Amino acid sequence: MAYKTKILTKMTVSAVFLSVLMSILMFPTMVGGVRFLDMGFLVWLHLVPLLVAIHPYNFKTKFGFCLVYAFLASVGQLFWLVSAVHVFGGLSIPISILVFALLALFLATISALFLSAASWVNHLNRIPLAILLPLFLLAKDVCLYWPFGGFPWALPGYSQGQWIRYFQWVDHTGILGLDVYIYFFNALLAEALIFVFYRRQLDKMVSRFLMAFFTMLISFSLSFFASQIYEKNKVSPGAVTLALIQGNISQDHKWDPYKSQENLQRYLRLTNLAVQNGAELVIWPETAYPYGLNEASLSRERFLEQDGLPAPIFFGAVTAKREAGVPILHNSVIHADRYSNLVAIYSKRHLVPFGEYVPFKDYLPFVKKLTQGVGDFRPGEAPVLFKVGGFSFGSLICFEDVFGEMARSAVLAGAQVLVNYTNDAWYGQSSAAYQHLVFSQFRALEMRRPLVRATNTGVTAVINPVGEIVAELPIFKEKYMLHTLKIDTADSFYARHGDAWAWYAAGVGFLIFIYTLGKWRLGPVKKEF
Repeated sequence: MAYKTKILTKMTVSAVFLSVLMSILMFPTMVGGVRFLDMGFLVWLHLVPLLVAIHPYNFKTKFGFCLVYAFLASVGQLFWLVSAVHVFGGLSIPISILVFALLALFLATISALFLSAASWVNHLNRIPLAILLPLFLLAKDVCLYWPFGGFPWALPGYSQGQWIRYFQWVDHTGILGLDVYIYFFNALLAEALIFVFYRRQLDKMVSRFLMAFFTMLISFSLSFFASQIYEKNKVSPGAVTLALIQGNISQDHKWDPYKSQENLQRYLRLTNLAVQNGAELVIWPETAYPYGLNEASLSRERFLEQDGLPAPIFFGAVTAKREAGVPILHNSVIHADRYSNLVAIYSKRHLVPFGEYVPFKDYLPFVKKLTQGVGDFRPGEAPVLFKVGGFSFGSLICFEDVFGEMARSAVLAGAQVLVNYTNDAWYGQSSAAYQHLVFSQFRALEMRRPLVRATNTGVTAVINPVGEIVAELPIFKEKYMLHTLKIDTADSFYARHGDAWAWYAAGVGFLIFIYTLGKWRLGPVKKEF
C-alpha cells in the first residue's frame, strides 16, 4: 500500500520535538541550581513519536529526522559540557560551544544511523520492529564505549535510578540489558500505533499493547527472583563506620597555589570532626590533596609528615614519576594508614579525553592541548585494593564508574566495597552531578557491592548492593557524612561474565543489516512504501 507523504508535516515535526523533549527530561535534570522533578517514566515512551512519524519515509529522510532528534537530545542532555570544556580546557565560550556542538553532532550521527537503519530494515524484511530496534540500538550503545575511550553517558537505562528496585535482574545483564528492554518496550508501543495509523489493523495494535503489558509482568517477576537470589547468597562479613568528606572547593580555588594550605586545612578540620564522632575510616575525593606527590618516594614518606593519623585516610592526589627522564603524571588515590604510612596507590585507568589527555596528539601536532596546569596524564595499569579493618576497597576515580568493566575488574580482584572518588565542580550547578550519581547506583547493583562516593561538591552518597541511595549530602555544601556501612556482598552473573552477551547480540543485528543491504542491492525487493 503506497502513501504520499510530504517531507515536512506538522505531525512529523511535532513528533520529533516531542521525542526530543522526553529524551531530555527522562534523565535527572538541573539547570541553574534548580532541579526538575524526576521524570524517568518518560523513557518508556521517548522513541515512540519519532518511530511512528518517520515510518512512511525512505532511508535518507528517516536519517535526516533522526539526526535532528539525536542532535537536539544530546544538546539537552549534555549542555553542561560547555562549562566543563570552558573551565577544564581553558577555552573561550565560543570555542567551547563549537567543541560541544561537534561532540553532540558526532554522537547524534551514530544514533541516527542505527535508528534510521532499524526502521528501514523493518520495511524491507518485515522483521518486527520490536526485534530490530533493540538489536540495532544495542549495537549503537556498544559503539559508544569505543571512540576516544568511550562516552556511554546518556544510555536510556540510566533514567531509572529512582526505580532501580524494580530492575534487580540487571545484576545478570548489566545496564545494556535494561537498555534492550527499554528499546523493546518503545518498539512495541510504536508498532501498535503504526498498525492503527497506517494499516488500520486494530487486532495487531491490541496484540502489541498486550505484549507490552506482559513484558512488564515478566520484568517484575525477574526482578523479584533476582532479589531472592541475592538475599539467599549474600555474605555479611561486618561493618565499618566511615566518613566521606565533601570539601566544596570551587574549581577556580582548587589549583590556586595561594589557596592550597587553606584547602588542605578544610579537609583536615572536617576529618578531625568526623573521627571525633566515631569515624574508623576517612575518604577524601579526587585530587583533594592540593600538592603533587612523588611515587618513587611514597613508601619512605609519612602523610603530612606526621607520626600518626586519627584514622586511615583514602585521598585523591596527582602523583608523578620519571621514566627515561620524562615526568609521568597520574590521577591517583592513596591509602594512608593510622601510622601515616602511604601503603598503597591506585592510578586512574580510564582517562577523560581532552581533559586528562589529548587523543592522537602524536599524530595531530596542531591539536591544541586542552589539559590545564600540570599537563597530560598517563593511565594506570591494574586495580589495586586498599585494606582496612579486614575489608577490601576497590577504587573508581571520576567517571570510571560509567564503565562496568572498571568495577568488574576491581570486584574480580577481591573488592568488597567500591569507592568512587570524583570532582564534579567543573560542571557547575547542572544536571551532570545527578546524572553521574546514577552510574554508581547501577555499578553497585551489577556488582552486588556497596558503593560509596566521596565528591568535592556533590553528590556525596552511600549506595547499597540493591542500587538504592541510602544516604547523601546536599550538593555545594562543606560537610562530612558519617555512616556505618554494612558490608553485604554476593556473587553476580554480570561480575563473572560482563557484557559478552551484548557483543553477540549486536553481531546478530549487524548480520541482519548486511543481509538486508545485499537484498536491497540485488533486488527487486517488495517495499511497504
